[in-house]
Amino acid sequence: MENNNPTISVIVPVYNAEKYLSRCIDSILVQTFTCFELLLVDDGSTDCSGRICDEYAKRDTRIRVIHKENGGVSSARNLGLDNAKGEWICFCDSDDWLYSSNTFDLPFETLRDNFVDIIEFPYSRNGVFDKIHEQLIRGKSNVNKYYANNFHNELWGRLFSWKLVSNRRFDEDLKIGEDVFFFLLCCNSINTLFLSSNGGYRYFRNGDSVMTKTSDKLIKLQIEKYLDAISKMNVPTENIIGFYFNTVSYVWGIRKRLRIDDIGFIKRCTVSSILSSDLSINKKIRLILLRYCFLMFYYRSGVR
Repeated sequence: MENNNPTISVIVPVYNAEKYLSRCIDSILVQTFTCFELLLVDDGSTDCSGRICDEYAKRDTRIRVIHKENGGVSSARNLGLDNAKGEWICFCDSDDWLYSSNTFDLPFETLRDNFVDIIEFPYSRNGVFDKIHEQLIRGKSNVNKYYANNFHNELWGRLFSWKLVSNRRFDEDLKIGEDVFFFLLCCNSINTLFLSSNGGYRYFRNGDSVMTKTSDKLIKLQIEKYLDAISKMNVPTENIIGFYFNTVSYVWGIRKRLRIDDIGFIKRCTVSSILSSDLSINKKIRLILLRYCFLMFYYRSGVR
């Protein structure tokens, strides 16, 4: 029976994903928590992805398929948000999957009573899942401190409350890193988060993804938007350093040839401010080295 009042809306943008799509969909449909809807947004696929989506929808009425002209992953996710009915929003990439069937087994009544904004669950990029101790983190300062030290950049591995994302949409000018930017915009409104020890999200590194084929120009735009969003966040300096480290080092890991014109924020992250922050010693060392590398590239580029 179709669920008209789902607790969770799972949004999956789909583009030429026929090799992985069934694995992704099956991992969602086997969840023991069944009060969800699955929105498959076919972004103008030219392979069999659209047909696969339609075939699944015929077999399970919790699935809704939306076919659209190709416009990129941000436009696909935005269309998913426009059509979502759930109290919680889960973003899943079409080449990833939920690791176990109990990922959505969560105390939703308690979470609602505690006005939780976001739920984090275990995730893995390499098949090894970090252990998460279930806990409730309250207060914006504690939330920001948590993310400064445990920030992962992507949308996956978490549930967003509808109130947190209802008035936000993805920047369709960003071809990569749109997930990081979207999350940064949400961060300043997160007052309570819940860490779940259930299940997990398995990220799959797809060599054909747009992330591996983007240009320096797009990366530069991405970095500038990140720094602008971080600079506007009302968080202590030491936590901003943590946000900066995790977001910019993420891009650095994708492409090691960045040149950005405005590095005022990087310059303000002085060695002394990094050392006095509450980051771990390993992150302090990595951030100092990262800052040095950015400054070196900046001055070699001849920009003053």
